[in-house]
Amino acid sequence: MPLARDLWEFLEVKSNLSHWIGYRIKQYGFIENKEFWRNFAKIPGRGRPTVEYNLTWNMAKELG
Repeated sequence: MPLARDLWEFLEVKSNLSHWIGYRIKQYGFIENKEFWRNFAKIPGRGRPTVEYNLTWNMAKELG
């Protein structure tokens, strides 16, 4: 399952990841827990957990 962060980096999107994925989710009407899943990942050295988005392949293709 692809990660939104990997797609965002591959596409070289200039905007912030959270803004980009939030806008795209609204724009296309993607459904949480069906087309994407949010996971909270603790990254060493950072205070707050980071939100990671797992995407279905169909959603990733639509965004790419």
